[in-house]
Amino acid sequence: MSEHRPNCKCAECENPSGETLDERLDRLECGLRDMRYAHDAHVLNQQMQPKAQVRIVADPDLMPVRATEGAAGFDLKSALNVDLDPGQRSRIPTGVRIALPPGYEAQVRPRSGLSLRGLDVAIGTVDADYRGEISIVVVNNTGENFAISRGERLAQMVVHRLPEVRLVQVEGLDETARGSGGFGSTGA
Repeated sequence: MSEHRPNCKCAECENPSGETLDERLDRLECGLRDMRYAHDAHVLNQQMQPKAQVRIVADPDLMPVRATEGAAGFDLKSALNVDLDPGQRSRIPTGVRIALPPGYEAQVRPRSGLSLRGLDVAIGTVDADYRGEISIVVVNNTGENFAISRGERLAQMVVHRLPEVRLVQVEGLDETARGSGGFGSTGA
């Protein structure tokens, strides 16, 4: 290639690979088609995602949200200011009601940072047909008073699809290597 000045628009500078016009158009068309397919797949995925209706009882700031794009759970916040004595167990309202799609459940789980500090959250289940306010059961295991502020993230809510399972009563069960061993029987 010969020397050309910057921003030169000659055929050699515009097409250093030597592609014909038809080859360049085919390559560009394939790229556009791939972009359209990716967009269509994204839109279809968004349309097929199950949706849960959420009603905020009090403050819109209490809406559960994922802290990051890759977070599994939606953060649940305290709707009240609460002071917990050492060892005290309390039910904390979230100001949130939810209508899950049929065949789904939500699990209320601890947040690891609070567990590390000694505030334990009891695991709970929100059934698809429950329409009451979601509450979080907490236990102060810090040995000191623990203050919870309104709007503080206390737990996370993870939504799961449930398999259809039917329980069938039988006289006996098949044997396994583990058998009836539980509570640490497979090792500490």
